[in-house]
Amino acid sequence: MQFQSGVAGPDVDLAGGLALGGVQSATQTFGTIEFPSVVGKTAGTFAVVKTGSKGGETIFLNLLPRYNSAKEDQRKMLREWLGERLALAGLQPPLRVTRTKDRTPLPCEVNEFLNGDMRLFGLMRPLEDDALEDPGLDMAKLQAETLKATVVFPKAWHLYDVREHEYLGRGTTTKRELPPGCATLLAAVPYKLTALRLKMPSRANRGETLPYQIRLETGGRIQSGVWGVRMEVEGPDGKPVLACSGQRALTNGVFEGRLPLALNDPVGKWKVKVFEPVSGLSHEVRFTVRSATR
Repeated sequence: MQFQSGVAGPDVDLAGGLALGGVQSATQTFGTIEFPSVVGKTAGTFAVVKTGSKGGETIFLNLLPRYNSAKEDQRKMLREWLGERLALAGLQPPLRVTRTKDRTPLPCEVNEFLNGDMRLFGLMRPLEDDALEDPGLDMAKLQAETLKATVVFPKAWHLYDVREHEYLGRGTTTKRELPPGCATLLAAVPYKLTALRLKMPSRANRGETLPYQIRLETGGRIQSGVWGVRMEVEGPDGKPVLACSGQRALTNGVFEGRLPLALNDPVGKWKVKVFEPVSGLSHEVRFTVRSATR
C-alpha cells in the first residue's frame, strides 16, 4: 500500500468527483467552515472532493488550513474525518501524542526512522505563525510554552530519550515535556541496553598495533541493525589523539578494530573511552605505551 500527499495544480480535473463538504469563506484559516456536514457547493467552492479508481481513492482538500489558529471544534472535526479515512485505508500513525492533562490530541510532527531492531521517533510541536515570522525568536519564551505530553506507542518497548541519554523503562506510554519548535528524539528497542564493553591489551610498545573489540550488551539477542558508538583516545598528556578517535559502527552490537601506534608516540598511560548515545552507556580503559625493546 502506498500513501502520497501533494498540492493540486490549477489544471487539476475534478470532474466526476464526489463533493463531501463546502466552505462559506475561502480564507487561509478554517474560518466559517462547514465540514463535512454540508454536501455540495457553497459559494461556488468545494471543500473536499473524493475520486475513486481501481488503484485506490484520492481525496482533494480544497482549503489551506492553518491548524494552530483554528477553533478546537473545527480541529476535532477535521481530525476525526481524516482519521476515519486513513483507518479505512489501513494506515495508522506510528504513535499518538496527547496533552497529559486532558488527553486531547496535541499537534506534533512525528517522523519515524528504522534501524534494524531499533525504531527512532522524532517529535516536534509546530511553531505559531507569528513566531516563525519573528526575526528575534525568543527561545526563553518558547520554553515557557512547554506542555506535558503523553506519547502512546503501538506496543510495549524499552524506551529511551536519546537527547537526554535517559532510560524511560519498558511500556507503551511515556510522559515528556514538549516545547514548541524543539525536537525530542525517542528510541524504542525490544530489549534493554545493559552495558557497553571495550576490550584491548593493557600494554604495547611503540610502533605496534593494538587489537580491540567494542561490544554492546543487551537483555536480548540483537537481531539486526548498526549501532553508532563514539570512541575517544587520549595520550599521556590528556590531549585527544584525533587520528585514533571517531565514530565506530557496531554491526549486530559488535565492532572489532585496530589501534596503530607510531614509533614516536609518547610513552606512558593512554586512555580510551567509548560512548553509546542512545542509552548514555560508556566504558573506559587505559593501556601503557612503552619504548620498543631492542
